[in-house]
Amino acid sequence: MKKKSIKKKHKIIIPKHVAIIMDGNNRWTKKRKLSSFIGHEKGIDSIKRTIEIAKFYGIKYLTLYSFSSENWSRPKKEVSFLMNLLRKYLNSEANNLMKNNISVNVIGQRTRLPNDIVKKINKYENLTKNNKSLNLIFALDYGSRQEI
Repeated sequence: MKKKSIKKKHKIIIPKHVAIIMDGNNRWTKKRKLSSFIGHEKGIDSIKRTIEIAKFYGIKYLTLYSFSSENWSRPKKEVSFLMNLLRKYLNSEANNLMKNNISVNVIGQRTRLPNDIVKKINKYENLTKNNKSLNLIFALDYGSRQEI
């Protein structure tokens, strides 16, 4: 079904900004008796699908709360795995972001993130700053407790 026919048929109002807390990977894996690492990998697939859907519907701003400041208290092995997933995502998605005219911005603390990841973030923010179809905002090392 085409976007226009969906909007016309259902008369839906599309928000300009959608924010999603990427949560539930561990519950999903426990329910299926799988490793939490598998859940985190599936989370990357969810991010990709969410971006596609946001772009399809013409949402201008998509904020994904991907790694809260509280996540640093998880086991070291899990945090390391999550950082490696972030590296992998940044390395694999650069071409897609450019091809789909998506800009990337990161909010949150960068001081605790590994230096190579901060460099990649800075690179992709700069590389995609003129892209206008979707502004993808990742909240990394971000938490409401810090804001209070």
